[in-house]
Amino acid sequence: MGLSIARLVTRLAGSDGAADLLDDGTGVASALAGRLTEERLPQVGQKIAEELDECLRVEFRQAQPNDREAALTSLNDLLARELADPQRLVDATRDGGVLLTHLMRQGGESVIESLGGEAGAMFAFLLERTAERIGTLAPRLPDFQPAALVYLLRAIDEVSVGVHERLADLAGGYAPSGSADMAVWLRRRSVERRRLRLAAFGVDTNDVKVALAGITGMLPDVPSGTMRALVGAFGAGKSEIAEAWHLQTIDDFAASDSVPVPLWLHAREIGTGAVDEIIARQIGAPLLRERGVSAVIDGLDEVDGLAAEGIAVGARVLTAGDARSRVLITTRAGVLPASDDQHAADGLPEAQARSLVAVLAGPHATWDWTPELVETIRRPFFALAAGTLIAAGEAPRGQAELISKLVESALSRAGVATGSIELFGILVKLAVALTRSNGTADELSFVERRQALTTRLVASGPRGGVAFVLPIFEQWFAAEALRTNQYSIGDAASSAATFDRWRWAIAVAALDGPVDRSDDFIAACVRLNPGAGAWLIDQIVDRRSWDAPEEGPIDLEAVSSRLLRAVRAWAGALGPLAGWVLPVQDAESPVRIGTRIVQERVAVGWSKEVPQSDEVAELPVEADWRAHGDEWRQIAWGLGIPSQHWPWKYLRDMIAASTLPMFNRGHLLGSSGGVWHAERSYLTARVMANTSAIRRPPLARDFVVELAEARLKQAEGSVRAGWQTSAGVVDSLQIKDLVAWLVQQEVDEVVHPLPAPDIESPETNWVTGLYSHVRLAQFCAEMLGCASAVYEDLCRTLFSKFTWSLVLYASGPFGVIGELYYDEGFTEYGEPGFEYVVVPLPVLEKYASERSGWVWSENGRSAIRVAFERDSSESRLRSLGEIRADVSDWIRRSGSASPFATFGLSVSTVIECAHDRPASLTAAGWLCSDLRALGLLRGGVPQLPSR
Repeated sequence: MGLSIARLVTRLAGSDGAADLLDDGTGVASALAGRLTEERLPQVGQKIAEELDECLRVEFRQAQPNDREAALTSLNDLLARELADPQRLVDATRDGGVLLTHLMRQGGESVIESLGGEAGAMFAFLLERTAERIGTLAPRLPDFQPAALVYLLRAIDEVSVGVHERLADLAGGYAPSGSADMAVWLRRRSVERRRLRLAAFGVDTNDVKVALAGITGMLPDVPSGTMRALVGAFGAGKSEIAEAWHLQTIDDFAASDSVPVPLWLHAREIGTGAVDEIIARQIGAPLLRERGVSAVIDGLDEVDGLAAEGIAVGARVLTAGDARSRVLITTRAGVLPASDDQHAADGLPEAQARSLVAVLAGPHATWDWTPELVETIRRPFFALAAGTLIAAGEAPRGQAELISKLVESALSRAGVATGSIELFGILVKLAVALTRSNGTADELSFVERRQALTTRLVASGPRGGVAFVLPIFEQWFAAEALRTNQYSIGDAASSAATFDRWRWAIAVAALDGPVDRSDDFIAACVRLNPGAGAWLIDQIVDRRSWDAPEEGPIDLEAVSSRLLRAVRAWAGALGPLAGWVLPVQDAESPVRIGTRIVQERVAVGWSKEVPQSDEVAELPVEADWRAHGDEWRQIAWGLGIPSQHWPWKYLRDMIAASTLPMFNRGHLLGSSGGVWHAERSYLTARVMANTSAIRRPPLARDFVVELAEARLKQAEGSVRAGWQTSAGVVDSLQIKDLVAWLVQQEVDEVVHPLPAPDIESPETNWVTGLYSHVRLAQFCAEMLGCASAVYEDLCRTLFSKFTWSLVLYASGPFGVIGELYYDEGFTEYGEPGFEYVVVPLPVLEKYASERSGWVWSENGRSAIRVAFERDSSESRLRSLGEIRADVSDWIRRSGSASPFATFGLSVSTVIECAHDRPASLTAAGWLCSDLRALGLLRGGVPQLPSR
């Protein structure tokens, strides 16, 4: 180590421009001093930083690249090993030993020997100038703590990385400058991408570095020779997870000359081009052939469907042809067919999400948040937004307000540059064009594009176009177009496809502003589709309790007028369902609503009388729905009117509370010739005849009519009479329904729609023991086939206004694939297991037709197989994976899907052999699941009356 510093250092930098880069005002000295100031070691930091910066700036200039890389890499490796056991370093310093001696003994000497020549000499110099100064200076400081040594060594490690960064800039990306230098360049780009993503929140990367560290635990496994898709909802952190995976590939790349080259691409950069050709242009065809690639393709959902499919196919072809290469794609659900090569980005655990918000807003930030908002902040994007807003003294009500306030905050920051009315108009025009075309066309002139690019909100897109850097910016400016009538709410809410593209813009537009205008947006969506209206209301309403009083005096006339408007919109939108879930006679009949102010709150009641036209009256003080014969019903006393959207929420909540009871009260629903009526009619006839619910024997029509006439004669003069038998309870209204049904049915017997048992003397106490294997499979097939028919019958009749907002109905005719299995441990006539999955009808026909031994329902809507030895779990998972992939592929190609939930229902259940109405019960469960996803149902699962 007797070489002069000048000789050693002048060989390291490799370029005349290196000294300027190292002394650019953000160089090693200032960065290191700032780091150590945070660790309460300003004296040590200043001293060491000055010495190292002087050496790097003046001396290290002319070294060969290979020697430079070897020396710095070896220093990094040595420090990394020693930092793994920091107590050893602390003990060495406390005992008075010189840290340099300790590090030399722990591997420094062998490194110098193995490197040899100039590289070994440079390593020795770096080790001496760092370790020796730390070891001798640190213990002399009065505030020295043992842990400080670890911080100092980490800081020195950062210095060596800093040298790499500045020198890598000179080489220029994927130029042949060595893996370490190339890795530095890639890391810098990664850091800059994250910085740009966080810039919208006004958040410094270092502030949330620890809070986001948990993302590394969510990294997907992407084996060599494969493509994986990271699938998640808007804001779920897909890009951050992919970035962490990308950094991991960079680390692997820096440590070896044989691993694939890391690459980050956005799907827009590929467009309709060939994936392998674009990658070859990015990193160079020789390097691709030599090492392969570890590529991230971000934002597959931000290109059109054909381009997305082409990119996915290209990625699979690339990895299939090169066993070293691998590709990770990020996308929303539904863009690619479901398959086993997808990895779900489900967001952060709640504790980590709260921690991320607390870093920005304080530890109390989420204590009183609703479950909906807690679920929202599990998406890193929204956690950052919420933390930023709360830190500024605001509390967002939901995702739409998060979007609105976040964008408005970004627009108010310096550097966004949207103050010009002309430029603002261009951004609105761009948002409308992108939203209307689903991101395929910006409809701007060349000059307008150049103006849009002067903001931080817009970046160059594919095919020479431009696009917003974040979806929230596009949504906010599209909302501005709606607010200012530059785009019609009628056009935005004209169909399922347009509503899906515009819904977040509509939500942002409906949040605030004039009440009449907000009501216009909500009414348009409610009338378009009740499900769309319910979704919108859920995004914008204030989730505070109804007990919250109104701030300021209440204008009762305005309150009443808005409530009446909301009633008319909801009733008309619900159609046949209105009379079941609202206190109205039907969708078109006039209503009379009573309102009054009670102790600074609003009371609302509904008149039992049907007026000549809609009207609002004063609710009498003495009104009490419990009083017999009183005019008023469903009185709500003391609504606090907590937000401007309250009438819409009030009615939505009333509908949600009434839907499940509608199913559970035994009403006749659907068409008179449907299975719902058939099962309900058989139940009434069976109870009158006092016969078995399990055996379900056929009943002669004449016998049933005779029983019904006798019962009704007994009930003459009564509004509703009831009878109880050992088989159950029946009343006169149900008997009248049965008689009316029989008049329409030309049958000799009243029979249950599903197969009856076929074993007289079972060998088991299980109800299913009354069925042979074949008959039980027939029962299951018919039950699910009939359930499919019941579901569609209810959708066509009672829920006819919902159409595309109901998940199963939106995708067209569907069927069911099921398996009835007698698993190990069951007797021949024991209780079997039963599983099924709901699929589009073409998928059912394709899947079951390719396999033998299936039992089909009479209507062709269900196929069941009987298994006496279950497939292995691996085989079963593979089969389920194939089915889900077929489902996703069919929905994507057909374009038939609900915007509010993903098609896919897989159920493991008991076989309802003993229930009187198993098909209706199953269909009601499916329908309730759809309504619950829309916020239009509260409570548990339907429990249809069986006796």
